[in-house]
Amino acid sequence: MAAPGLPRPGKPNGISRNKNQERQQDRARAREHIKNQLAMAQPITLELPASDPRAELMPRLQNAPAKHAEALLSAYEVLDGLHNRGVLELLRGALGSSDKVLEIVVAATNAPEAIRGIRNLLVITRILGSIEPELLESFARSLPEAIALTKAHESSPPGLWALLKEFTSKNSRRGLFLFGSILEVFGRNLRQE
Repeated sequence: MAAPGLPRPGKPNGISRNKNQERQQDRARAREHIKNQLAMAQPITLELPASDPRAELMPRLQNAPAKHAEALLSAYEVLDGLHNRGVLELLRGALGSSDKVLEIVVAATNAPEAIRGIRNLLVITRILGSIEPELLESFARSLPEAIALTKAHESSPPGLWALLKEFTSKNSRRGLFLFGSILEVFGRNLRQE
């Protein structure tokens, strides 16, 4: 006997067992489908159009002669001058025999004279870097004046008394003291070596 308001056994809520199972299977399939879609990201396809760099440069190259006509004409004149003087032939030969040129340069720089010359150049650079620019500037200003004074005495060289008088002035003594100091320090350094 069935209780009033309750479904009959075997038919829950008036729905057949087959339909209930179908719904549960549909729900399970839907959950599985959603689960599969959430579990893995889908790749985004990126399709870039193929570009030819030469095709992009061609319009610029075609417009270049009109845009830079004066510069191109100057470059042609320079090339023509280099060709006429044989410089381009020399460069082409140097490029063709670059290994031989490199061997010659290396052999020349390995010579003792070249090594000493490079070292001396570095020392002179260091010396010039240590001198105050104002001192060199005053030397450069005084040099033309000293040459003019020397030319004034060219016809008759000054006598001994005039030289002594010149060396006893304040400015000459300052210059002599500078050169004397340089000789003093140079001699001291020679003794140490």
